Amino acid sequence: MSSLMRLKNAWIFVALILMFFLSFHLSDVLIENAEKDLEELIEDDTSPKALLTTTTTKIPTTTTLKGAKTPPKVTTKTTTTTTKKPKTTTVKGAKTPPKVTTKTTTTKKPEVVDPNACPLVSPLTKGDIKIDLLPSNKKDKWPPSEDELIKLMPQLSNNVGNIYKGPPKCNCRSKTAVIVPYRARTEHLKFFLFYTHQMLQRQQLCYVIFVVTQDDRETFNKGKLMNAGFVEAKKYGEFDCFIFHDVDLIAMNDKISYTCKDEQVVHYSFAMKQFDFKPLYLGYVGGALGFTKNQFETVNGFSNQYVGRGGEDDDMQRRIRFRQIKVWEPKESFVKYANIPHGKDIGYPQNKLATKLMEKATTRMDTDGLKSLSVKKVTMAKHKTYVEFLVKL
Repeated sequence: MSSLMRLKNAWIFVALILMFFLSFHLSDVLIENAEKDLEELIEDDTSPKALLTTTTTKIPTTTTLKGAKTPPKVTTKTTTTTTKKPKTTTVKGAKTPPKVTTKTTTTKKPEVVDPNACPLVSPLTKGDIKIDLLPSNKKDKWPPSEDELIKLMPQLSNNVGNIYKGPPKCNCRSKTAVIVPYRARTEHLKFFLFYTHQMLQRQQLCYVIFVVTQDDRETFNKGKLMNAGFVEAKKYGEFDCFIFHDVDLIAMNDKISYTCKDEQVVHYSFAMKQFDFKPLYLGYVGGALGFTKNQFETVNGFSNQYVGRGGEDDDMQRRIRFRQIKVWEPKESFVKYANIPHGKDIGYPQNKLATKLMEKATTRMDTDGLKSLSVKKVTMAKHKTYVEFLVKL
């Protein structure tokens, strides 16, 4: 009997141990199944149940038998699932719709047109001008003095501050400053004023003729005088166009428009009688050259280094080209200039260093010109037909 009881107790003990391990294994299976369910739920983005969800798996309680080893503690797992944006499914072979781009269109403001502006082509111009350059000893009262010029053109006497304000019946389209480097060419200046005033008035322009006189006995420095003339002319008034003009050049047709272009420097005097009305050489920009204010400042004006005759015009051509500004020359056949004959100028010898200076024209252009201009003194004198800047270099 006692042995049957012992055997029975042994089977009960074995059964209890089996029940313990079965319950422990069952808890692992339940946890594993719960984790799989959660993973499937996370992967299913389109499921309405895939919203923010908290899943808790409870581990069944197990009974610990006396003398048995305590199984490892199982903790409760909490998983937070966040809804993802649904993915776009592309069907194989289907065309991808074109990307829609938005264009921003800027509406350009219409240019304000002055209803009282003078016409683009003045009806007052006559075309070819009869040029008489006989010296004063060959003809009485020729060329005319300033007083005689006022009698011939009484409208000049009405200038306020020596600015010719254009015709009375329309508003001029351009305000032009004509800058003339000068010294001891009295007869040339008289011819220049007589013919140039008539031409500019027929073109219905507002204008001033600035004569920039080197007022010392130093060697003539044309580039420096033109820079000084530009600086002083800016102080004098607002101008759309600055034309740098030799005093011994006379336009032979009053249709040669003394205005400037925004995108191009204008070379007016490429056809001169002295050279059979052919360009002196390729790239020549001497004689009469027109800039806007911005263009002249962009090239930093003329070089101040060319003392004596020659070099400053060729240096300017290199500056213009280096700044990638184009030079425009009028194509009309009537664009011709007459040269006033003259002998050798005292104090204006040939510049022997011109070629050497031109070799480094573009490397020094930012430091040699308007930015580095220095003169001792500038005095302004208002004459009846022009404004004079007397410059001591």
